Amino acid sequence: MARPSDSSRAASRDGLVGHVLWDAHSRARTWYTLTDRAAYIATATLGRRRLKRYGLDEMTRLDLDDTQPGSVWFAQTIQIHTSTDNEGLPNGRRPRITQVPIGFRRIDEARQVYRLLAAHRDGARQAAAPATRD
Repeated sequence: MARPSDSSRAASRDGLVGHVLWDAHSRARTWYTLTDRAAYIATATLGRRRLKRYGLDEMTRLDLDDTQPGSVWFAQTIQIHTSTDNEGLPNGRRPRITQVPIGFRRIDEARQVYRLLAAHRDGARQAAAPATRD
């Protein structure tokens, strides 16, 4: 069995350190807002400012990561990555599909935010449902 070289271990370690640093950097520059109609995620990284709105009707999932700090996930996106490994595939590219959760990451009071979000979403669904006669 081949042992990893020192350079591959260093690259792996550097990748991990880079990931940890980027994660801390992006979390420090992310702000969350929840209203009775939508959730907002604002970011300011690398000189770019973004504001993304997720309406209650766009919230395809609602999950609670009940750790401390916790996370509340309410949507997801799919990312397609290609590799340059040549394993007999056309153009040497192998697609990899990843589901990425969207929500409020590593927040205090995640359980309370989850409850508020569930109440708003359920209220919006009931208001949108057609009225039935008894």
